[in-house]
Amino acid sequence: MDLLESISSILHCQYMSDLHYIKITHGQADQLRQLEDNHFTLSDCQDAVCYICGDDVPCTSFQEAKQVIIQQLLREEPETRQ
Repeated sequence: MDLLESISSILHCQYMSDLHYIKITHGQADQLRQLEDNHFTLSDCQDAVCYICGDDVPCTSFQEAKQVIIQQLLREEPETRQ
């Protein structure tokens, strides 16, 4: 199971395309934070970020990709990097 399938399953999406418009709760965000990085490659993470965000947001780690995805699904503005 790839990262997009895992996220869709956790969020009980009937279709993967549901990830484009759903807004998750903070409880669901916590569930996504539980995903372990040893199951996914950085390429999988980048593909998931691109699909969910609709843009190629560069990520250098699974944790960074997960945070970008969670912020997008919460529909919150990302924290500014300094």
